[in-house]
Amino acid sequence: MAEPHGWAADLQSYERERRVELNPGLFKGPTVGYVRGGISKRERSYNPLLGRFLDEGREQEQAQFEEKVKKNFLNFARDVQLRREAPFDLVTHERKFEAFGPDASAGLEPPVKKKPPFPDTAADYNIISNLPFNEHHWAHPDHRPRPSQRIPKQRMAPAMLHKDFNILTNKYLEHHKEKMDRDRELNLLEAAEKLRQTSAFNPVQQRFCDPRHEERMRACEDALTTEIKLRGEEVQPLIYRGSVTNAYDMLNHQVKDRDLLHLIEGADEERKVRFRTRHQLEENTKKMDVAYDARAMQMKANRVAHERFAPTVERGFDILTNQDFGQKGKQIHTSNTRPHQTPWQKVCENRPTPPPSAKSTSREVAQEATEKAEQGQSEVLDFATLRLPQDLRGSVPGSALSARSSRQSRATPRRPLTPRVEAAPPAPPIPGSPAGSVFSRPKQVHSVSKRYLALCSGRVVDARGQINAKLYISGFAEKYRAYVSPKGKESVTDYEVLAYLRRRCDVAGSKAHEACDDLGRALSAYAAGKAAEKECYTLLACYPQTGRTHQIRAHLEFRGHPLVSDANYNPRGQARRQFAWCPRLWLHCEQMVFKVWN
Repeated sequence: MAEPHGWAADLQSYERERRVELNPGLFKGPTVGYVRGGISKRERSYNPLLGRFLDEGREQEQAQFEEKVKKNFLNFARDVQLRREAPFDLVTHERKFEAFGPDASAGLEPPVKKKPPFPDTAADYNIISNLPFNEHHWAHPDHRPRPSQRIPKQRMAPAMLHKDFNILTNKYLEHHKEKMDRDRELNLLEAAEKLRQTSAFNPVQQRFCDPRHEERMRACEDALTTEIKLRGEEVQPLIYRGSVTNAYDMLNHQVKDRDLLHLIEGADEERKVRFRTRHQLEENTKKMDVAYDARAMQMKANRVAHERFAPTVERGFDILTNQDFGQKGKQIHTSNTRPHQTPWQKVCENRPTPPPSAKSTSREVAQEATEKAEQGQSEVLDFATLRLPQDLRGSVPGSALSARSSRQSRATPRRPLTPRVEAAPPAPPIPGSPAGSVFSRPKQVHSVSKRYLALCSGRVVDARGQINAKLYISGFAEKYRAYVSPKGKESVTDYEVLAYLRRRCDVAGSKAHEACDDLGRALSAYAAGKAAEKECYTLLACYPQTGRTHQIRAHLEFRGHPLVSDANYNPRGQARRQFAWCPRLWLHCEQMVFKVWN
């Protein structure tokens, strides 16, 4: 029965192939084991000696099956042989499949390959007739392989067999002298190369024969020595690197590192200075701790409202014992809190009280100084002797506070400045007198009044004023320097403008602005005006209310008018230029008044 063809049959066959079929034995019950009698009976059905079954029918069926399998295998082997062998007879050149019909060899003949992947033989000619395959080959002339074109290689003859000289006279046939020189040079080069390879190092001179090799080895040795030294210094402890023995040899008294020795000496000096001034550091630390504790207590008290204690004070008696405060030792607790202030109370509390002036008000003094500056009547300071003009030596005493003072750091009212006393103060009593000694009495606040004369750079606008800024001291020994900082101490300095001064300088005659024509003269005049503006100074009378280190110098530098020739608080270039005409700091204590309290 012919198998059906069509898309339905293909679909069924595809489903049958994709179907997972289970073994029918899984649906059967458990198999019954064979007993010993059954196994013996099966073993007796085949005779291993004769090699056949005892049952004739089964033996005949097995023989037919074996014969069928044998024929199929022999046919398959013959087909393979015919496919692999040549389809032509090598002797008669006849086709082997003509007896089976014209189409018998359609599936048995091997396909003709133009370029087989692997050659059939290593030779490209017939080994029997020594003829190429295009002339003698078993295949059809159209299908015979084409021999590759063979180009013979150029024959190379050894140079020793080529004789270009006469063996009898041992001379070159042509250019004998030039060739002999060439051979001699080549022999020297070969000998030198052989010597370099066999003996590159000269043991007598302890150096390499090749200068380039010798230079490279020297560089390697220097690099190795430097690396060993650096590695040795790297493993040294840090305390040894900065020791004296590392910078100075105590045996032969030679200095190894002079800079390191200077650093060690400077560190020793600083250590000695710190040791001498250690009590100051301890005192400052203690003061800072006390101030911090006081500030902490004040902040703690400020966190408590003042109204918390107001009802108790207003009541006036203890609600437990009904006793009035002050009777029988009953005391009221006084708090450290402060009542809330109105804006007007704060303004009145922070407003300073100006002291009386002996000559005029601050507005009149400022107006008079401004009019003199505009009219060109500014006083000129004699920088050769550093003395004031005659009319300024007896200037107005006293000072006043300015309402325009900046950076108010505390809210308590300040004491008014002590006016200048024209008459000399009375002499202090002699120790041992009934009044007592000055040094034996308790220290009074503001018992000393000082007046300083200071020459500062620039033009101070306010005729009188006050500088209130906290100062913090940084550094030690002679390197003290004061800074304006919130963590510093209270510092107050009052000042009064005495005169506006300017320094004469011949700028027009300098080489940089030499006037050769109209343009040069104009440039010189402009430069002279600019220099005159920069060379403006103000003479001040300063009254320090507190005694801080570098108080006047730091306060004036904070206002932008540093003192003349002040190397610590002046820009470096400006101080260097001022040293040329003023070699010392322009700050002098003119008057000091001691107040004796009865």
